[in-house]
Amino acid sequence: MGGGRGRGLVLTTDAAAGEILLVCNPVAMVSKAETKIAEGPGATVLRTGCWTGSHEVLADQLVALLCAKAFRSCRIRKLLSTLCAGSAGGGQTDRLPLPVPSIDLLVEQSSDPSKRDDHGDGAAKQDDEGFKQEVPGMLMSLQEMERIFRVVQCNAFGYTRVQRKSKKEMSRCWSCGIWMLPSFLNHSCTPNVASVIVGDAMMIVASRSLKSNEELTVSYFDIFRPLKERRCSMLKSWSFICCCKRCQVEGSLQESLNFLSQAYSFQETEAAHTLQARHLGSPADDTWNVSSVVNLAILPEILEKVLLRQPGLSRDESNWIRASFICGYLADGQRLMTDPDHLKEERYKKPVKRSYLEIALDAAETVSPGHPQTLQIAAVCQDRAIHMYGKNSLLVKQVSKRAMRICLRLFGKQTDEILKKLVIAATLDVLSSCVMFSNQKI
Repeated sequence: MGGGRGRGLVLTTDAAAGEILLVCNPVAMVSKAETKIAEGPGATVLRTGCWTGSHEVLADQLVALLCAKAFRSCRIRKLLSTLCAGSAGGGQTDRLPLPVPSIDLLVEQSSDPSKRDDHGDGAAKQDDEGFKQEVPGMLMSLQEMERIFRVVQCNAFGYTRVQRKSKKEMSRCWSCGIWMLPSFLNHSCTPNVASVIVGDAMMIVASRSLKSNEELTVSYFDIFRPLKERRCSMLKSWSFICCCKRCQVEGSLQESLNFLSQAYSFQETEAAHTLQARHLGSPADDTWNVSSVVNLAILPEILEKVLLRQPGLSRDESNWIRASFICGYLADGQRLMTDPDHLKEERYKKPVKRSYLEIALDAAETVSPGHPQTLQIAAVCQDRAIHMYGKNSLLVKQVSKRAMRICLRLFGKQTDEILKKLVIAATLDVLSSCVMFSNQKI
């Protein structure tokens, strides 16, 4: 792909927002059921995520399953050999460039046993390219198993399934797996596609309108975090530094944002437990720290002053930076702020006041207009607006309309009733698991 990005997936034709670009079944997948969900102080809090290369709970199980599959199937072993394995502890990396697998290798095998390669008849087979395959059932070397472990660290997707009986009674199932073609997607902090799981199949959906020859990108981690935290996630799990336009803009202001980032990370973590306890209706106790929520809500005022001192920033660039501190805007949606972008344009005769909720949703949609986290943010904004202004207020209607538009980009054309249920489900899941107010991954 150039720029040190290695391989990637490129669109061959124009695509509309919400269009399904790819459907893929997993090479292997493991799950872990959790039956206890947080209902008060001291309870376990479960968090959702995007990619889970560092998901230690399930990583070992997935590695073991992949090793077993590779032991029985030459095709699986060859598939895994085409995936990036990052670097080993001593700095060892795969020799570049990694091979581009043929489409025949990626297409699922026939159900005809005579055409499968996972039989152990002891006879060496040849693949479509004429290369001799290893005999299925051959013992794997320690080096091969270590590489599979690194493949999981770099390429595993993780997701959470929720079954809910009531607001406080629900169960979750954590899963992670390897899906071949989606594993070739590169990262961006302004991704243009999102992954949606249906059954065990993964669908890659266009988050925005795309042009032919445009590279498809996803988010490997929580992109609604300050630059410093995002870079820590990149380096720890994937050993790279993102150079997308958003990271470049935020990096150019790092000196001005450094102290604000540190304060935000501390206050947001402290506020998480209080916000969750309040949502679950737990009585006030020592775990409540209301001042942290208040302090978190003050930080956007400081950020806006920093942005005002940067006259060269476009509206999108300002929203990229706001998205990194988005929980501050969500902590107190009743606050009103004079829209700085309107102040810069002479055609507006008087300042326009906007709520923090509107600004937060604008920022999220600018980063990725059709993304699971963007839907979660819209769900939080809708819930806050209902509590502040009532169900029939103009702000609630506007936010609800935008939330349904995000659903359309994620799940395609559905009836209004289904879209509303999806938004409600997102609201309950976010507020009960505190996903929007935690910097920890699953």
